[in-house]
Amino acid sequence: MNYKFRMVSLLIIDSIVVLISIFLAHFFLNPFNPTIDWMLGLSSIILLISHHILCLHFHLYQRIWKYANIDELMSLCKVIVLSVLITAVSQLIIFKTMYERGLFLTLILHLVFLCGIRMFWRHLQLRRDKTVLTSPLKRKATLILGAGGSGRSISLELQKGDSILNPVVFLDDNPKLK
Repeated sequence: MNYKFRMVSLLIIDSIVVLISIFLAHFFLNPFNPTIDWMLGLSSIILLISHHILCLHFHLYQRIWKYANIDELMSLCKVIVLSVLITAVSQLIIFKTMYERGLFLTLILHLVFLCGIRMFWRHLQLRRDKTVLTSPLKRKATLILGAGGSGRSISLELQKGDSILNPVVFLDDNPKLK
C-alpha cells in the first residue's frame, strides 16, 4: 500500500469515526430529541479539524500500523484527549457553556473506535503477511548478528514459529563461530 493511499484512507476513516463518535454520543444522551443544533455542528467541525491537525503533528498518518505498539497507541490517545479538550475549550469560549457528558462520551467512543480500528488494521496486516509468507521461499531472508547461544536460540524460534523472517546467515566477530 503506497503512502498516498494509506494517508487518504486513514483520513477518511478517522473523519468518519470522529463524526460518528460525537453524533452517537449526542444521540445516546438525547434519544428523544435527536436534533442537531448549532453547538453540536460547530463542535463536530472543531473536533474533526483539531483531530487531523494533531494526528499530523504526532505523525500518526506516517506510521505503518501493522508494526504498531504501545507508543503509537499512546500517541493516538494523546491526540484524542487533546482534540476533545480543544473542543471543550472552544465550547466554553464560543457558547459560554460546555456539554460535559457529551464530550466525555465522545472521548470514550473516540478512544474505543479509533484504537480498535487501528489494532484491527494491524491484525489484518499481520494475518495477511502470515498467509502470504507461509513457505520459506516467500519469507524474508534474515541476517542474525551473533552465532552464539542467543543467535541459535533466535534462529530456532524463528524457524519453528509463524514468523515472516527466515534466518539464512549468522554474522559473528568470534572466529571460532564462523
